[in-house]
Order: sequence, then structure tokens, then C-alpha cells
Amino acid sequence: MGPHLSAIRPASRFPRILLADTSLSALESLIQSTRGERVEYDYEVCLSHDRAITKIFRSPPPYQCVISSISVAEANNFFLLRNVRLLQPHVPVLLTAGPAETASAGLALQEGAFDLLPTPFEPEETAHAIRMALWHNGLQTLIATREKAVEKYQQHLAAYPNDKKTEDAFRRALEVVQQTHSVVESSLQKMGEHFELCSQLVTSVEQHTRIRALDRLDRLRQQLASP
Repeated sequence: MGPHLSAIRPASRFPRILLADTSLSALESLIQSTRGERVEYDYEVCLSHDRAITKIFRSPPPYQCVISSISVAEANNFFLLRNVRLLQPHVPVLLTAGPAETASAGLALQEGAFDLLPTPFEPEETAHAIRMALWHNGLQTLIATREKAVEKYQQHLAAYPNDKKTEDAFRRALEVVQQTHSVVESSLQKMGEHFELCSQLVTSVEQHTRIRALDRLDRLRQQLASP
């Protein structure tokens, strides 16, 4: 048995997920549904919309994922969802919703929710959705880190243009290292190509997940319409 939800503490070696729901039993059900599926993550629990907002605004480092009930996500005109996208744009938001909440879940997906977790939870499906969300966050973070590094280097060259001239002169003078330089340039080019592929992969993951979420929404609607 793991620790009670109220006693959980951050464990930095695991991805950090914010769980938001007004029902403690629903959160416990979510945790239990993934426990046997080898999905390891640290989690923080919020039992109200206001508490979740406080966590989003005050909690460094950012979460890798947010899982929220539709009731929490849609409160105050989807205030939680909008602020996660504003403050932590690479953090996917997964919704938990039952058949009677399909209308609100559809609106939340339009507002940018990443995926939908139908209740009651199906362990394998739920674990797969969380893995995809965490993987997507990792790709987005990797791309953002690379873009930030390139931006800083460009700012440095703009502020100190002589550095570029010195670098060029140095490279011309040291012909003995030209072969190594060529290898480095080739590696950088390949790295750039890999990052481009990562960007394309992020888009593909988002499209695939959106299709899957809409399929789950249709499933919930069919359950609601069934006698």
C-alpha cells in the first residue's frame, strides 16, 4: 500500500502531476487504476477549483501533466484550463468525465484540453493516456530548451559582434581542426533535422490524441443515450 493521498510528498525523480477533483474517492480510483500498469509519477492533490488554481500559480517546478475532473476544469469559464495553457503551455491537461458530462467535456476539448479519460477508469487505457501526455510534455520541453539556447546565442552575437569575427578568424587559422569542425557542423545539422522531426512528432501526437479523445467522447454520449 502506498501513502494516503493527503500524505504524498514530491519525488523529483518521477514526473509531477497535479490531480484536481472535488471527490477524494474519484482521485483514489484514478490512482488505483494506474497502479498495476507500471506508470510511475509523483502527484499532488487538489480537492477544489480554487486550490488547484493556487497550485498552478505558485508551484515551481511546473507540472508535467494536469489531470482534472470536468467539474473543476469548467469552473469559472474554464479558468483552470486557460491558466494552465497560459502559465505552463507545454503541460497537457487530461479530463476525467462520465457519460452525463459529455457536453462540458466537448467544450473543454475545444478550449485546448489534451485528452479525455472516461469514468469509470479502464486501467490500461488510462495508463496509456498518461504516458502519452508525459511523453508529449517531454518532447515540448526538449524543443523549447533547444530554442531558448539558440535564442540566447543569437542575442550574445548581436551584443558582441566581435566574438563572431574572432571565431571565424580562429577557424581559418586552425586548419588542422577543419575536419573535426566539419564533423561538428554535420552533427549540428543532423541535430537540427532531429528537432524538426520532434516538432512534427509533437503535432502528430496532438492530432492522434485529439482524434482518440473525440472517439471517447462519442463513446460517453452513446452510453448516455443507451436505455
